[in-house]
Amino acid sequence: MPFAPDPHARGSGVPDGVALPPDLVEADARLLVDALAAHFGWTYTIWDRADAVTALREQQLDEDDDLSDAEWTRAARTPTWAALAPLARHVVQDRDLIGDTLP
Repeated sequence: MPFAPDPHARGSGVPDGVALPPDLVEADARLLVDALAAHFGWTYTIWDRADAVTALREQQLDEDDDLSDAEWTRAARTPTWAALAPLARHVVQDRDLIGDTLP
């Protein structure tokens, strides 16, 4: 399912002169990020709609098999969802996981 960008969002998040294809779908975006990470040696984690669906099923909060585009968009724009990445970064830094990896 394509994830439509918010036309009111500030900036696209990509460098000047770079444009994402208008028909880019979530699965292709993940493959692109995987390829960039492999090329540049990045370590990353992505939490996406599938993770949200899994959490809903585990908590038995969702009786449907999937989130609609509107439900996913609404959840992905919450402050709590936005806090996931900074929290994960803090945990990695706090536990010095990168420092433990280097020796």
